[in-house]
Amino acid sequence: MKNKIIFYTITVLIIAILTPILNFVKDAKDCKSELQNLKIIEENDLKIHTEKIEQLKKTLKNAKNKQKIDYNFNDDLDNDFLLQELK
Repeated sequence: MKNKIIFYTITVLIIAILTPILNFVKDAKDCKSELQNLKIIEENDLKIHTEKIEQLKKTLKNAKNKQKIDYNFNDDLDNDFLLQELK
């Protein structure tokens, strides 16, 4: 009888010690996978924003070139073209 009590006590203590450790390991794996997913999303967003910035730079460059041409030929600025290019 005494041996059973000691065995069950030791078993309960081991379970009480291992349960938080196993839960921590599980949470750490979940956090790692979530961070990897967020990194992938961030890389995709960065790629999209970089492409949009390059497109805006190109549009602005085209608008500036058109503005110079219009100013040189007409002696005024073509604001309608600038507005159209920025849309």
